[in-house]
Amino acid sequence: MRRQTHHASIEDVFFVPDRKAVCAYLKRHADLAAQLPRVCEAARKEFGLEAEFSLEVYRDPEIRDRYLTLYVRLDCYGDDTIARIDRVSRHLERRLGRSSGYLQLTTDFRPPRGANGI
Repeated sequence: MRRQTHHASIEDVFFVPDRKAVCAYLKRHADLAAQLPRVCEAARKEFGLEAEFSLEVYRDPEIRDRYLTLYVRLDCYGDDTIARIDRVSRHLERRLGRSSGYLQLTTDFRPPRGANGI
């Protein structure tokens, strides 16, 4: 008997409030899309299962700039939260430095919405 494997999609692991916008951005930046699973894995490794991640397209209200943002949301924000985000961000810079798109890892200090995935 052949064993079936399930490959989790980004939405199985991360909250994606505007799937259409995220998919459109990733379609325009296929090289970024190819790296996204590894990026998500690095973020999950740093913040663990208790963290919620929200993948969104940020639209700058002052200029016509858009980029992908991965928000980290925690039940409790420690003094080291920004340092942890910076640690993962440095890893992302090495991996995504030549990507046509841009991905920012940050937090908005909001509480999790309850959709933190696996």
